[in-house]
Amino acid sequence: MLLGGALGLAAAVLTGCRVRWEDSAPEIPFIPIPTREPIPAEDALLWLLRDSHDLATTAEAADDPDHAVYAEQAAVLRTALYRAGVPIETIEEALAAPIARPPAPTVTAPPFTAVPLPDPTESTESTQPMLSDGASEATDAPVEAPEPTSPPEPSPPQVAPRDGPAAALRRLRDLAGCGAGLFPIVVSLLAQRWAAVHEDGYEVPGVSVTSRAAAAWPSPERAIAFAALTDPARYGFEVVAAQSREEARLRATTTLAQIHALLRTQDARSAGTADAPGISYPLPFAVGSEETAAALATEILTDLVEGYAVLIGDLAGVEQHSTMPDVVAWLGTAAALGARWGVPLTAFPGLTTGTPTTLPMKTPAPTGAPTSPEAPRSTASGEPTASP
Repeated sequence: MLLGGALGLAAAVLTGCRVRWEDSAPEIPFIPIPTREPIPAEDALLWLLRDSHDLATTAEAADDPDHAVYAEQAAVLRTALYRAGVPIETIEEALAAPIARPPAPTVTAPPFTAVPLPDPTESTESTQPMLSDGASEATDAPVEAPEPTSPPEPSPPQVAPRDGPAAALRRLRDLAGCGAGLFPIVVSLLAQRWAAVHEDGYEVPGVSVTSRAAAAWPSPERAIAFAALTDPARYGFEVVAAQSREEARLRATTTLAQIHALLRTQDARSAGTADAPGISYPLPFAVGSEETAAALATEILTDLVEGYAVLIGDLAGVEQHSTMPDVVAWLGTAAALGARWGVPLTAFPGLTTGTPTTLPMKTPAPTGAPTSPEAPRSTASGEPTASP
């Protein structure tokens, strides 16, 4: 009897607690899950990260010393992307996914106006500037600056394969859309690839770095600063050539022809407003032998690479798309020339990677006023400046 009463009471309580649906009940609003906005050129940058990783892996398997260069590029770029806002999960997925190589170019365009680097061991009238009579012996005066009218053609170089260092150059246009903070890093990395392609004996894929030969930059004055760095290098190599013999002299005149090509392009980008070539510039030390001439060549090209890198940092976020093909070619050419004179080709030419994402750039000493070749060059002291 008591059990039956308890069950009846429980049933009554449950009946009174039924859930009632009302037509007027307010709807619960749908709150969408926030999505992340990709950073500029994120897909291309993740591709570049994977490309660097793959090059490092391939080089390590082949016991290639370039392994360290590409491994450093991958490490620096990975950290830079993470600090730029790319989630670590996205980065790891990009490193694990199979890399898609850029398709072969389908458009035709004139190649970039930079002169291909000829082999310094080959000597032909069409590839090497001729020296004046009696130039077989070293002299104190610089040689007459050669003005080649056409690019040297020692032997037609083969177009670089789709993979390897040239692959990233084929994505230059996509990478030009990266954020200003990553721009100096990307340009310097691509310059290393440019120089590496030359070291392998291939032709840089011209369709990737096409610029109209006579076109000026939207802000031509920005190109003047590049020419102001290149012209002292031109004078310095006139001195190097004058103080060198045989193979070293041939290598110096070949380098000099390349520097003249850089000057012509930079003058075109400045709309012809770059300063006229200087008569002479101060040198860091007296040059009176082949040994001091070789040391001067190394210092000139080291300073040129570092100076270009500083100016490239000034272009970040301003005119990246219009200037990137040029500055990659200029920095890459300077780095490739430096490699022929014993300057190590680093992972990021012109930048130092003490801090992976800051990459402070060395500030080159000012050129100073023109003076005699033996005059000491003034130097500037100060802390390295960080890229934007």
